[in-house]
Amino acid sequence: MIIQCHHLRELAIIQANCCFHCHVLAGCEGHDLPDGHQAALCCARRDDFTPEEVQAIMAKIPEWQAQESIDELTYTAKLTIPERFRPAYQAIQRLESDERCLAAITHDTNSRENPSNMYAIVIVDPSSSSRNRHFLIEDITLILVFLSLEKFESLTYDEIEQHGRHLNLSIARSQIIFDKKGTICAMQEKARHLQRHTASPEDLYHIKSKALHFHDIVKDQIQSKPTQALLFMHTHLQNLLVFHYQLQRRWWQGQPQLAEDLRHWDHELANLIDTFVATGDVEMKFQHWSAIIDYILQPFDGHTITIPDTYIRIDRQYDLSQLLKK
Repeated sequence: MIIQCHHLRELAIIQANCCFHCHVLAGCEGHDLPDGHQAALCCARRDDFTPEEVQAIMAKIPEWQAQESIDELTYTAKLTIPERFRPAYQAIQRLESDERCLAAITHDTNSRENPSNMYAIVIVDPSSSSRNRHFLIEDITLILVFLSLEKFESLTYDEIEQHGRHLNLSIARSQIIFDKKGTICAMQEKARHLQRHTASPEDLYHIKSKALHFHDIVKDQIQSKPTQALLFMHTHLQNLLVFHYQLQRRWWQGQPQLAEDLRHWDHELANLIDTFVATGDVEMKFQHWSAIIDYILQPFDGHTITIPDTYIRIDRQYDLSQLLKK
């Protein structure tokens, strides 16, 4: 668990009010605690903890953990800024002193997806304008996009309306560096509670057809082309998981967090995947592959495929040119 300023204030370890930056650990001193816990030393205090303070913090951690949901704890842990990104992060922080800059956010996945770039959006006063800029800070390329609040809200609402979107809203996956008016924080809180669209009949038809098609391909190759069958199963496992997340109205987490996230909310499927990955025999692996497909399709009538009403059923003699007539 990451111990933040409000925890330390509760124990009277710090007294003064702290700035927003302390809560994301950027530019602040860190202090390792027993059992893998970590504390952020607020800008109001730079001294190390005394043994008595460490003891008081450790005694309080179980109570703090009980007050927070697993999702909140996971998200808090993601807020730690990697060391090599901190100079770029601090450069964005300094924009807070500019009256034209109202807020700044960056995706918390930057360091995982692109270890050399940091992308940030700076919300500016409507009267201010600036081109997007690229800066090189040490070995990190800092990409700044300047938007008015109105433009940022418009882009967010456009993203909400994308029915086929499989990732959570960008703002929900972003890290707020500063927010002078609290507007971005409020938008982020709403975004994190936004559910994914229910799969349409066309989506269900596509998912079921594709999953069963995957199954049949491996079944046909398992004897004649076992190496190809193995390769196909491994390379298309992610497709099956994408389908599962869509059917269950879960936001896709991406590869780095996939195993941990799936185990958090679908332990049974996570175990099936563990067994599949650990199995070497191709025929046994195919059985586990089939079990994964059966599990994913089980809540939706298994292997039964319902043709959507929007699909036109015709016989083989139908003249397709008729579709062009008014």
